[in-house]
Amino acid sequence: MTQKENAQPRNAELSATNNSAKCTTLSPRETRTLTALAYTQDWISREALDQIARASNGPAVVQALRHKLGGHDAIEMQRVPVIDADGKAARAGRYRLSDTHRAQAAAILGARP
Repeated sequence: MTQKENAQPRNAELSATNNSAKCTTLSPRETRTLTALAYTQDWISREALDQIARASNGPAVVQALRHKLGGHDAIEMQRVPVIDADGKAARAGRYRLSDTHRAQAAAILGARP
């Protein structure tokens, strides 16, 4: 390969890096979850995210989305006190998209085919 041939993929990589909204690939689970998070200002419980993602691993979907959005702070998480089905105190997780990542999420979702 010549130097010129080597330069083309590198330039394509740089272009993709500069426009992350267009190159971010989401799974169907991630798309459903990010859509739900992007279109509400309210918190969404872990159980609700499981239903939205149609998966039993909502926290794993959230973790993958955090990585794709650029950091742990992209999706906020709170643990709130609840009483479980056995009457015992527990702490349930709930999530919401951070205000600083809303535009990025909208751009990623807008780039979906």
